[in-house]
Amino acid sequence: MIVVHGAAGTGKTVLALHAAHRAKGHYPDRQLYVDLQGDADSPRDSGEVLGRFLQDLGAAQGTAPEDIPRRTDDRAARFRSLTNNLRMLIVLDNAHTTERIQPLLPVGPGCSVLVTSRRALSVRNSTWRNPVKVQLPEEEQALAALSAYAGRERVAADPATALEIVQFCGRLPLALRIVGEKLAARDDLTLPRMRARLEDERVRLHGLVYDDLSLRASLSLSFRDLPEPARLAAGLMSSLPVED
Repeated sequence: MIVVHGAAGTGKTVLALHAAHRAKGHYPDRQLYVDLQGDADSPRDSGEVLGRFLQDLGAAQGTAPEDIPRRTDDRAARFRSLTNNLRMLIVLDNAHTTERIQPLLPVGPGCSVLVTSRRALSVRNSTWRNPVKVQLPEEEQALAALSAYAGRERVAADPATALEIVQFCGRLPLALRIVGEKLAARDDLTLPRMRARLEDERVRLHGLVYDDLSLRASLSLSFRDLPEPARLAAGLMSSLPVED
């Protein structure tokens, strides 16, 4: 098992899915993915997830949905039994606590699990590697990410403005993706116009929304998860009239 952890918007899910896609050839029996919604108001129930896994695995073996056990412990036992001899890869995205992922872990030696979380997690009785902390990309890497979304020729034509946009985005991969997809969707939205939209930090988060992607929503979940004294301190610091 490998835990990929890091702050909101740093690209943990993208990294995990990219790694899973590249490794899927080593797991011919099955690949499973679930968003555990660990930082949402209503995280996914482990029993519900196990029911979905068992239904997916049972469909290939002729198991009827009504044969799935009702209790979470029984579902976990059935899941371990079904996966004992499989070569399978599971991605548990957006996990919050160890307790919620523990029942979802297979025991077969041919199975591997990728977990993403905003915090480093450890799991008892599990073979796992050192956790991988996702760091912010360097400016050159962030510029390359913006180019991949917005178009390389477009960014190459005005690298100075593109670099300012990268800095306004704090080099956060989620913010870069939002900006890049906005630019790609509209030919009339130039780099200077995008830069102007992001320049005022007081309204910057209003512009970092596109389709179902929202940097504000992502950051709000992390803020809500802080202890009350930390939330108060963050609020007070944000009101200080300083340059940085």
